[in-house]
Amino acid sequence: MFRLNGMKARIAGAMLALAALLIVSLMSFQYMLAQALYTETENKLTVVSRKEETLTESRITAAYDKLRAASLLVSGDKREAMSFIRQRRIAGFQYFGVVSVNGSLIYGESLPKMDLSLLQDTFRGNNRIQFMKTGAMLEDQQSVLLSVPLWDGNTVAGAVYGVLSGKEMTSLFIDSASEDGGISFCSSRDYDMIWPTDQQTAESQAAAFFYSGANKSLLDELYKKLYYKGYGVERFDCDGEKYYIASVSLENMDGWYLNYVVSAAYVGKTLEKLRLAALAAYFLLSLLLFAAFAIIGWSFWKNQQQIMRLAYVDDLTGMAKGTRMNKDWETLCGGQRRLLALLDFDDFSTMNSIMGYSYCNELLQHVAELFQSAVFPNDKEMAYRIRADRFALCICNTPDSMSRQKKLIMRVHQD
Repeated sequence: MFRLNGMKARIAGAMLALAALLIVSLMSFQYMLAQALYTETENKLTVVSRKEETLTESRITAAYDKLRAASLLVSGDKREAMSFIRQRRIAGFQYFGVVSVNGSLIYGESLPKMDLSLLQDTFRGNNRIQFMKTGAMLEDQQSVLLSVPLWDGNTVAGAVYGVLSGKEMTSLFIDSASEDGGISFCSSRDYDMIWPTDQQTAESQAAAFFYSGANKSLLDELYKKLYYKGYGVERFDCDGEKYYIASVSLENMDGWYLNYVVSAAYVGKTLEKLRLAALAAYFLLSLLLFAAFAIIGWSFWKNQQQIMRLAYVDDLTGMAKGTRMNKDWETLCGGQRRLLALLDFDDFSTMNSIMGYSYCNELLQHVAELFQSAVFPNDKEMAYRIRADRFALCICNTPDSMSRQKKLIMRVHQD
C-alpha cells in the first residue's frame, strides 16, 4: 500500500512537471507565434509595397517612352512631331519641350525656370526624373521634371523634357486607394513628400505623424533598412492606434521611397485566423500530449498495481502472501509486542489427491474468511497465507489474544 502511494506521488509529480512544461512551451509558442506573425505581416506588406513600386516604375518608364517617342519625331520630321503632340499621345505634361545642349529651345515650351544644370545628367545620355518643390519650378505647387536624351546618331544633341504636376504627378507615383484602407505615398530622404490629393484619412494623418520625426529612432531604423535591404517595415503608434509602414526604394528616383501605411487592426484581422488556428492546433496538441501522458501514467500505475498484487496477494483467497508479511513485519509491530499464530493442515497434499482440487480450494477459501474475520485492521492486525496449507495470524498481544487464537482454531476444526 505504501509503495502504491509512493508510485501515485511520483505519477502526480510527473503530471505536474508535464503541466509546467506545457505552460513554458505555451509561453515560448506565444513568443514564436508573435514573431512569426510579425514576419508574416512584414512579408505581406513588403509584397504590397513591391507591387506598388513595380507599378510606379512602369508608369515612370511609360512616361519616358512618351518623351522618347517625341524625341525621335522631333529629331526627324517636326511636322510629324506636331501631329504626334496634337494627338495628345504625350497628354498630361503641363510643359513639354526640346532643348539643345547649349540651351536653345528647339521645340515646345521653355521651362518656367529654365536651368540647364537640371538637364546636365540627361545631356550625358541618361533618363532623369527630378522632384521640384513648390516654387522651384511652378510657383503654386510641387512638380516633377522628366527628361530623356535627344540623340543625333551616337551623340546627345539635347534633351526632351516634360513637367507633371497636380493629379498627373500624383498618379505617376500612386495608384488608386487600396481596398484595405491603406494609403500609399512617396517620400525622400530629405523628407519631401508626394501625397494623394484626394485622400484625407486616419492613415494619411498617421503617415504624416511618422515622417514628422515624432519618433526619430523608428524613422532612422526604417531608413537603415532601406539603405541596406531596399525595403523595410516598422510598427508605430499614433493617437493611441497602431499602424504599419512598409517602404521600398524607387529605382528610377535616387533617394526616394514608395511607402504604404495601413492600420494594424486591419492587418490583425487578416492574420487573426492564422493566429487562432495556430493556437487551436497548439492546444489540441497539448491536450493530446497530456492525454497520452495520462494514459501512459495510468497504464504504468495499473501495471504496478497488478505486479504488486501478484507479488503480495494470493489469488485464491485474497489474503496477503508471506512475502507481504516479511515486508509488513516492522510496520505492523511498530515497537509493540505482537502475537504470531501459525496454522497448517496435516497431509494436505493427500487430501488434495483424495478430495480433489475444487473441494480443497473451497476449504482454503473458507479458512481464509475465518482468519480475516478474526483480525482488527484498525489495530494493524493482519492474516496471511504463507504457502498452500499454512496460514499466519499477526494480532496485538493483549490479555485476550490467546483466547482469540483458541476460538479461531476451534472454529476451523468445527467447520
